[in-house]
Amino acid sequence: MIPSNEVVASLSFKGMKGPSVKVAKCVVRCSYETTKQHTNAEYFQWNVLVPLAGGMQMDVVTVAVQESTDELKKARAELEITVNSIKKLGDAIKPLIDIEVGRIRAARMTIANETSLAIVALKDVRKFFLDDDYQKEVQRLREFIDLCERLDEIRQSGLVDAVSDAIIKLSIGGSNVR
Repeated sequence: MIPSNEVVASLSFKGMKGPSVKVAKCVVRCSYETTKQHTNAEYFQWNVLVPLAGGMQMDVVTVAVQESTDELKKARAELEITVNSIKKLGDAIKPLIDIEVGRIRAARMTIANETSLAIVALKDVRKFFLDDDYQKEVQRLREFIDLCERLDEIRQSGLVDAVSDAIIKLSIGGSNVR
């Protein structure tokens, strides 16, 4: 709803200067009821142009419109400069982003492969401990450890050295075996 004259009087038109304020106040003062009774063209003609022509000189309106047009052109030029700067920045950053994405993918694939290998190994260990042959395997391991300990005792006693010397002398053909 377009505000009434009392509301327009209390509005502040910040950022607007000179004739622009008068044009804005005039447009805002146009009543809402008029828009219901007329088409858009009639509304604009009778509620915007007529009050402007009667309340102000047309050269003032022309100056206000020209000022607004100039400000819009400046804003558009600044916007184009900003867009071009952002495009240049994006073009410079895109190759770096692609490299980092490749590194992240490689790291993810490495982690996935190593995790799957670890899971397979852990499944084997779990299967070993839950398998029925676990007790048999533990018994075999104990027997193997006992055998290694006995071989170490024999080696420390010197029996292995004496037997290996005898085997070497027999293979050479010496009959002087003691």
